[in-house]
Amino acid sequence: RDYSRDTVNGEILGEPAGANGIRNNTMQGAVVGVVSGVGAFPINWVVNGIATSNYEINAIGVDEGFSYIEVRFNGTPTANITIQLEGTTEIAAVQNEKWTSSIYTKMVSGSSANINGERLSHYERNSGGSFLGADQALVTAISSTKTNLAFTADMDESSAAYVTPVYSIEWTSGAIDITLRIYMPQMEEYHVATS
Repeated sequence: RDYSRDTVNGEILGEPAGANGIRNNTMQGAVVGVVSGVGAFPINWVVNGIATSNYEINAIGVDEGFSYIEVRFNGTPTANITIQLEGTTEIAAVQNEKWTSSIYTKMVSGSSANINGERLSHYERNSGGSFLGADQALVTAISSTKTNLAFTADMDESSAAYVTPVYSIEWTSGAIDITLRIYMPQMEEYHVATS
């Protein structure tokens, strides 16, 4: 049980201990540089929708106690840019379970030109890891202040066996140039994101 004090309101935080299904929420394995060269994305994370020569890790660090990677996407995507934050058969989940994902993001340079915004999704998968369907949050504008995105959804596929959390940048058309800090993603079986 967590009995941390809310120093602003003088209240006690009473929430259950959450278990993060994302094995690498502290971005281990990330290497600064262009991903098609010497750079590397965190272990277990997969990027789709843009060539590896068009994104790079600019920095790895800690900001206000939150681990982050700073990634620049620069070029013309082929689709929405998705970052799969865990493997396809890692987070066991079945129909009617309620799952919540959360992530902090912040635009540190560039712009959101040709980008509708960002969103979280849950990809439901069968026992072999094949895609069954997606539960998606509403698209949110990308902010230059650290923002917490959180999304809760029920697993609705009858043959679901796994769930994969996905962060995406919703692309419109044309080239983009944006640098984002991505902080400590979380995925847990609960109706809200816990601290």
